[in-house]
Order: sequence, then C-alpha cells, then structure tokens
Amino acid sequence: MEHQESYLKVVFGFFGITDVRFVRAEGVALGEAPRAEALNSARLEIARVTASSVAANQELAAQAA
Repeated sequence: MEHQESYLKVVFGFFGITDVRFVRAEGVALGEAPRAEALNSARLEIARVTASSVAANQELAAQAA
C-alpha cells in the first residue's frame, strides 16, 4: 500500500469515513495505448465500486425505514 493511501485512510477516519477504496490508473506514462487502456480500466472499476456502494446504501436506507 502506498503511503498516500494509508495517510488518506487515517485522515478520512478522523471524519468517520471508514469505507475508503482506491482505484489506480497504472501505466499512464507508458504511451498512448497503455494510457488509454489504464484510464478505461480505472473508469470501469470506478463504475463498479460506485454501483456497489449505491446499492449497499439503498439497502441500508430501506432497512432503516
């Protein structure tokens, strides 16, 4: 784990945010094709994480109602 990630987890933890996820776009400096592939992969991962988080939040809201 990178130092920035552990640092950000601690900072967000002070605000009560404990579900912190990181999406990396690695290989963006290796040329145009690897950059496009890395960014596309990161975008897909962001969409997947966002969808699962929204679904989990909706489930919790339904249980609380």
